[in-house]
Amino acid sequence: MFSSDFKEVVESTVRMPEDDPDVFNLFVQWLYAARLCVPDMTKNTATSGPMWTRFKLYCFAEKICLPELMDYTMSSIMSACVRGDKSPSIEVMRMVYGGTKQGSRLRLFTAHVLHFLIRNGGDLGPWPSSKLAQVMNEHEDLTVNVLQLLRDNSKAPSHPGHYPKCMFHVHTKNHTCKYKDDTP
Repeated sequence: MFSSDFKEVVESTVRMPEDDPDVFNLFVQWLYAARLCVPDMTKNTATSGPMWTRFKLYCFAEKICLPELMDYTMSSIMSACVRGDKSPSIEVMRMVYGGTKQGSRLRLFTAHVLHFLIRNGGDLGPWPSSKLAQVMNEHEDLTVNVLQLLRDNSKAPSHPGHYPKCMFHVHTKNHTCKYKDDTP
């Protein structure tokens, strides 16, 4: 982008109005430090806070085609879910399926979380069946992904945050992954 006659080169400025400044700040933090700070899970709400921003960072990384940031962010999300004993909110699920492309590894993770919530029943708290049905109705891909998981798995799954992180990474199978362990 910066080695051509594009407007951004001439003005030395890139405008990205559709991207959240908090997400871009995380992106810059990752660029400089090659890591992110451990998220404070007490600051999370359904549509804001460090986890929401990490999910949006993954969408941003997918949009600008940065597989290493996608893998790092996925590991960060999974680690935070385990540390905070949390699952993505319905609003996050909606944002993920609206902000990523079909086949996205973040979509796969989100579908696995929803599969976990459905199969493990119990107190669904912030995931009542009526709200889950609404988001699944809005995003047919989510419904298809979850139905496939329900058909393929006869026993109740564990939380996907505990799965091997590379299961949701975009790197190749024989790649030596530096984000396979706990990641802030």
